[in-house]
Amino acid sequence: MEHELQDVQDSMRQGRMDAAEKIISKALNETTDSNTYYLWLCMRAKRYFEEMKADSFLMTNNRTGHYLRHSPSSDSYIRHRLEVDWLIGRGAFFARMAGIPDSAIYYNKKALERMNGLANNTPYRIMVLTNIADIYRQNGRFDLSADNYMQALSMADSAGLSNDTHIIINMGISAVYTAMGDFKESGIWWERTRKLMPYMTQNDKFIYYNNRGNDYYLQGRYKEAQTCFENAETMLEKDNGSEWNIAFIRTNLADIHIKLGMGDKANKLIDEAERFFRKVGFDIPLYYLETQRMELALLNGDTKGAARLAEAAKEPAGMLPEQKLIRLKTLENTARANRQWEKAFHTATILKALEDSIKNNHIRMQMSTQLMQYNHDKQLARQQQQIDHHRMTNRWIASMLAAAILAIALILCFMKIRQRRQRLKSLTMRQQIVSLRMINTRNRITPHFIFNALNHEMLARLKGTPSDLNSLTQLLRMGIEQADILQTTLEKELSFIDYYVRIEQQQIGDDFKYTKLIAPDVDISKVQLPSMTIQIFVENAIKHGLRTIRPEDGIARELCIKVSRNEGATLVEVTDNGHGLTDGRAIPHNGMRIIKQTIQMLNEKNRRHISFGIENRNGENGLGCRSWIVLPDDYDYTTD
Repeated sequence: MEHELQDVQDSMRQGRMDAAEKIISKALNETTDSNTYYLWLCMRAKRYFEEMKADSFLMTNNRTGHYLRHSPSSDSYIRHRLEVDWLIGRGAFFARMAGIPDSAIYYNKKALERMNGLANNTPYRIMVLTNIADIYRQNGRFDLSADNYMQALSMADSAGLSNDTHIIINMGISAVYTAMGDFKESGIWWERTRKLMPYMTQNDKFIYYNNRGNDYYLQGRYKEAQTCFENAETMLEKDNGSEWNIAFIRTNLADIHIKLGMGDKANKLIDEAERFFRKVGFDIPLYYLETQRMELALLNGDTKGAARLAEAAKEPAGMLPEQKLIRLKTLENTARANRQWEKAFHTATILKALEDSIKNNHIRMQMSTQLMQYNHDKQLARQQQQIDHHRMTNRWIASMLAAAILAIALILCFMKIRQRRQRLKSLTMRQQIVSLRMINTRNRITPHFIFNALNHEMLARLKGTPSDLNSLTQLLRMGIEQADILQTTLEKELSFIDYYVRIEQQQIGDDFKYTKLIAPDVDISKVQLPSMTIQIFVENAIKHGLRTIRPEDGIARELCIKVSRNEGATLVEVTDNGHGLTDGRAIPHNGMRIIKQTIQMLNEKNRRHISFGIENRNGENGLGCRSWIVLPDDYDYTTD
């Protein structure tokens, strides 16, 4: 509902009354709660007020008042807001339509009292304070007017409200200084208000031009005043402004034409304005128009006509001192023009007393207003000092926080570097240990193995069978070469294995079958791997899988090395048909532990890892084992 209420306020402020009424009618038809219904009825009454439809406003406002008097009050937000809205509307009626300032002040002050406890009431308080300030200004109580405007301005500054609020308050303060005749100060405030022109609605601009025209008029700057009033009139004519505002502007223009000696133009405007104000029954502007007719008669040389108007004129209640002053000056001029010296002297005496009273009152109110202005400026300066202090405090805190964050970052960076150094030191030590173990593993052709191989060759020679010392020699030579390197090619690894298998084959017997299956898309000269890794797989297959089984007729002991491509990597498999793994688990021989440690060390610095394993073929004993290793492409084998 708040959103729709704000839409109505915005539409009325922009002069889009049809759009406002559309929202109001829809809400009235849809609501089922009585308080909400009458709150929307208050919005309709406000629309009537903006259009200066006095009868429609009063009927709607009275209807809401009857409901409030005959229904139980409550502390609900809707009921609370309804009572405040009704009081504000009632005060606005007595201020602008009925011309009864005391009643207007009463209802607005009641609205201020009822606001206590109403959530988010700052905009309401500012509205009521400006309403009260307007009433005091129109009633000549400029000190009280300025006081309420300054309170409203202080609230608006503290709450950080929009330019819309500041436009209303600035124009009110400007008008107060205009009414007091302090045109230096009024000029400053009117200039502040003019700078807010881009944010003004059409109605705001109308008020600005009308009141700024009055300021120029009171200074005797009639041409500038005429320009302002004509701008306001043009705006009303283009936007189909209310008859009320048009009548007021034409009243002001009539006075300007009289001062500029254009009697015909003034007479026409006076006739039009008088017809409207007589129709609505508003006496205050009629009093002012009567004064203009006296001035117009004097301008046209009709001194007798001016005297008749002066005799017939009656002063209504609630007239402003400034309007009385204008009337007395006109009456004095009329008496002088008709050589009524006694009446002129009597009028001049009253005029002098009123001028002195107004002058003294203005001096007192100017001092009071300037004091309030000083207090307001002092408050703003204090607020700015607090803001600056908060900014400096926040900057100091931010600086300290940044320094703390930097210190923490440096400490973390130092700890990270230290941790990295320790890790590198640990890694280097591990690498050295693993390298030593790898050397031990690569030198697997132990003296015992050499003795057995040599003994086998000697027995072969004694039996007269051929011997192959060349294979043993090549194996020893390549083993010494491989002992000092961590990385080798698959081609060199398989070549070393060929010599190793050839020697083992002589000891196992003729039923041993060794095969290599290398896929056509594998270039073994470019495939890198940790040295002697496949050799350990082959040695385990022969030593623990094939050598210990008894030969059977027609069944060969088989060893197969298969190399293939697998998803951006090279897969090397070593299979045998020996005993297989006991309970499906591999015995952790020293060679396999060294392979595991070496690969773990290398994997730490690579995104893709080498993976390997050993398992039974088909998961059954007697069908042999399968050892495998997956070597990713572009793998980094460096350890520094």
